[in-house]
Amino acid sequence: MEIRQIPAAERPATMFPLQAYAFKSSPWSPAEVETYRQKMRFFETAVNLIAEEDGVTLAGVAALRMRQNVRGLVHDMAGVASVATHPSARRRGLVRALLARLLPQMRDEGCAVSALYPFRPSFYAKFGFVGIPVRRTASFAPEGLSELLRADLPGEVERLPMRDGFEAFDGLTRRLLGQRHGFAVFDETRTAGFRDDQVWVAIARSGGEVVGALRYRIDRHGGDLIGEELLSTGSLGRALLLQFLARHVDQVARIVLRVGTDDVPELWGTDLSAVTEGRVDYPRDNAPMARVLDPIEVLTRGLGDVKDAAGPLGTLFPRRMPYLFADF
Repeated sequence: MEIRQIPAAERPATMFPLQAYAFKSSPWSPAEVETYRQKMRFFETAVNLIAEEDGVTLAGVAALRMRQNVRGLVHDMAGVASVATHPSARRRGLVRALLARLLPQMRDEGCAVSALYPFRPSFYAKFGFVGIPVRRTASFAPEGLSELLRADLPGEVERLPMRDGFEAFDGLTRRLLGQRHGFAVFDETRTAGFRDDQVWVAIARSGGEVVGALRYRIDRHGGDLIGEELLSTGSLGRALLLQFLARHVDQVARIVLRVGTDDVPELWGTDLSAVTEGRVDYPRDNAPMARVLDPIEVLTRGLGDVKDAAGPLGTLFPRRMPYLFADF
């Protein structure tokens, strides 16, 4: 068995069959392979490793180059992804061997932190990863925001196709990167791929400054408006976006948004009835993991002995709730 690093151009022939079998419906069509091939330019900055035997690819992993805020400091981050093994080669330790090479390599290249979405948390715990909160969803009827329709807010919301709103949206996420613990973004190469996403983006501005943004789509008339994270720099940006959503009252029956662990959707409106829930169900609905620990967790999880230093370290680094924005 040999481990080697491959360029993005080799992914369709080596990593795609493993990924498609592990994570997609199969068998796959030639059109799906071609679509994947066209996206390879977005993996050019990724580190792609495969394990092969007699010229046959048996397993693969990748690290996406990202940036993440950890307690106010933005670090280079490795987003571990594309972890897959051929069924006949599973339980041979191939992924373990690939990670044992990938993680030190990314550390040597300057990535102080790493994160992933696990296929099995206990497997990655042996590499020092621990779980962080899963993103939740909030569901509510737009009628619950009706009071906002009467509010005279100092700003406006523009609805744009993602291609036209990309610069404003991307600029906001990079501002939030410097402000929010746990927030992470992709590098410019991979981020460029989101410009062509078939979604709307609502951009909230006040005084000419972008103060909020929401990517969303509408599944059908009388159906759901399905949004991603409601991103804002503060209460005004959030209120502008919620007011925009309230204007869909006669178009959609329900609004479904992703929300962070510190969001409280039930307080967004006086008469708002909302259902907020988080789901963790392996292997389909996975909570993320990261290699950043509170001091006491090093001891309780059996990863080391820092009991004499846990108190001082806990004072230096008090517990904070992370929020991994990027999905990979």
